[in-house]
Amino acid sequence: MKMKDEVSPSQVLLEISRGYSIFTVNNKNYYFKHFSIEEMLELEEFEKNQMIVAQKSGIKTRTELVKDAMKYGAWTQSEEDKLTSIEWTINNSLKALDKMSDPVTRRGFSTQIEKQREELNQLQNKKDKIVAYSAESLAQQKRVSKMINNSLFNDKEFQKPIQSKDVEILGALVFSKFAELANKDNLLRASYLSY
Repeated sequence: MKMKDEVSPSQVLLEISRGYSIFTVNNKNYYFKHFSIEEMLELEEFEKNQMIVAQKSGIKTRTELVKDAMKYGAWTQSEEDKLTSIEWTINNSLKALDKMSDPVTRRGFSTQIEKQREELNQLQNKKDKIVAYSAESLAQQKRVSKMINNSLFNDKEFQKPIQSKDVEILGALVFSKFAELANKDNLLRASYLSY
């Protein structure tokens, strides 16, 4: 299945209204049941509980892993400060870019922001490798697994869960659809439909 760049507002409204989306992969339909607010809050609670369980079993938090990395020289306070500084700079640069009207100035400013993003990505990737096996990461992985298992079905009555072999194929589609439905622009366009 291909995700379109431009999403039809009526399609977004339909999927939100009925509470599910349909994925067609290899001529087979799969049904992604949208989460209620209560279900989202329960998933958040589940993740917090899983983090506590992970910590009790001896898995360190991100903060502890970063401190250990600093102690052993794999990460420095300078890198941490630079990461925070670049994030702040990018956020403020994006706000300034929104206010610019001259295309030449915007283009130059955009190029500068892209260079900062590249630097940020390099630092973030290095830090992500350090915290990849943290209690938070494990809890988040368990939450994602639970989300997928509780939201993907072979029928629109949500009685027949998908097979584990289909999770690999559909997992990325779920998160892409989730982002599409939560996108502010898509929601605004859907909310202004007049039927």
